[in-house]
Amino acid sequence: MSGSENIAVARSAAHHFGLGLVLRVSWAVYRSQFLRLTLLALVAVLPPPLILTFFPIPQDRLLTSVEYWSTLLLSLALSATAGAITCLGVQQILSHQPFSFGAAFTHARRSFLALFATTIIFLGAFYLGLVVLIIPGLMVLCRYFVAVPVCVVERTGPLQALKRSAELTRGYRWKLLILGLLLLLLQIAPRLAINFEEIIAAFQDPGAAPDQVNYLKYVATIGVDALSTSFAFVASAMAYFQLLRVKEGADVRQLTTVFD
Repeated sequence: MSGSENIAVARSAAHHFGLGLVLRVSWAVYRSQFLRLTLLALVAVLPPPLILTFFPIPQDRLLTSVEYWSTLLLSLALSATAGAITCLGVQQILSHQPFSFGAAFTHARRSFLALFATTIIFLGAFYLGLVVLIIPGLMVLCRYFVAVPVCVVERTGPLQALKRSAELTRGYRWKLLILGLLLLLLQIAPRLAINFEEIIAAFQDPGAAPDQVNYLKYVATIGVDALSTSFAFVASAMAYFQLLRVKEGADVRQLTTVFD
């Protein structure tokens, strides 16, 4: 089945939410806009590691460093913006419109504070849940899986976006949990494979000083981060639009007023 046929299936599948459908159509959209979406994700993932590479922070004061927390906030801000632009681009494509980066960026910029707050709350709750007992983190992941798309498309505040995501995901959370774990695996597995030797060495001798930076592996890690992150953005948006169709019968073309 061609990419355009896959996208057509997504537009017409009004009463079916399946992981296979979401992944297939996400891949079709991602492939059709590969360069643009990858470069967009690269802008999001590249600055933080560059900053920490050229301005390293000693391990003993990492968590108390203003520079570290500033870089983390920058990473979250860039990720929220790139994810929002991707979601709006997916909406345009599903609405038979060309992907207008300018229109998507303008709207994402107007919604930045709400997007940023939603991202911080969602990821903060997710990682806190993982640290505490793992299961609460996974519950947060599937419950608020589409909070960011809700925030940018429906123009809500962060708390409303989280509540709306909980409503849309109800009844499909096991599927969304599997989707979320697949996307996490897609992001983590390549990094582990590229840096396997360094990870093993760190476990064998935790106190050893790190070797000189292997720039080939460094570039490869950033590259796979951009690829996996851009696809995750597309899949998250696609899950949101498919949930709208399944639960409310909404036509994605009815949501194009977001650009007005």
